[in-house]
Amino acid sequence: MALARALRRITGRRPAIVVRPVMGLANRLRAVTSCQALARHLGLELRVFWEGGKSFSDDAWHDLFANELPLLDRGQYERARLGDAIELGLWLGWGDDRPPHPSYRPERALEDIRRRGLVWDYGFHNVDKLLARRGAVGARKLRKLRHQACRALRPAPAIAGRVDAFAQEHFSGRRVHGVHIRRGDGLQGPQAESYLRSPDEAFAVEMQRRLEADPELRFFLATDCEKTLGAFRDRFPGRLLAVDKVFVESVFDAPKGGQDDAVLDLFLLSRTEEVLGTYASTFGRMGAHIGGVRYRVAGTDTTY
Repeated sequence: MALARALRRITGRRPAIVVRPVMGLANRLRAVTSCQALARHLGLELRVFWEGGKSFSDDAWHDLFANELPLLDRGQYERARLGDAIELGLWLGWGDDRPPHPSYRPERALEDIRRRGLVWDYGFHNVDKLLARRGAVGARKLRKLRHQACRALRPAPAIAGRVDAFAQEHFSGRRVHGVHIRRGDGLQGPQAESYLRSPDEAFAVEMQRRLEADPELRFFLATDCEKTLGAFRDRFPGRLLAVDKVFVESVFDAPKGGQDDAVLDLFLLSRTEEVLGTYASTFGRMGAHIGGVRYRVAGTDTTY
């Protein structure tokens, strides 16, 4: 430990949690908030390298969110990866069906991260869950901090104004349940079968059941599929609320525009009483986390 402190004084490097979020919007937020929780728990700095990529656009963090983050450019990110910091994926053997690195010890995992820092360069998952799956002692305690980080997320001012205006016009004085139906490019990729475990009919049956219990109930629908929106408007006339948006071209694994509208949908879901979402999709669940409301997966008995 004394040698490590001496090296840090010489190099100016301190242990930190470094994350490069990837994939779609909600997956990126899942990685950021879980790393925020880990950094807070361990008393380390958080550093984020936010860039465009697969399933996302070139929107900068502050184009979409008001929260201040310690952002890195590519050069700073590459320098931050140098040194003794733990590379999470390699350390846990995550994603390769391999055992953890020989240096991984569940009983001291969090202390090792505190001492060395962490790099999560393929960030789209909850770090606390990855650690918990490998039996890291104390990892489950991070869940509360992660939920707090989700609740603290705020949209950029221009988007926040749209959220407030829509909610004031359509939600005020009404009971509204959120619905997220993942289709679009998701049905072109390897998770298509998983998404279809929440078929349209499962959503419709559950929504009808809720309407029979409360005829005044309204539904806010967030979806990436214009055809799906039209079908549910026809099925639930006068009961469905949705953002009037331009649906962007959606090709699996390709950059995807319309992220400001996606953030709008996400925060409107968070304003509803509870969210009914798609199996294997992160988006609806993130909306529920932001709002601190119940989340249920359509076509299953799973509730969070």
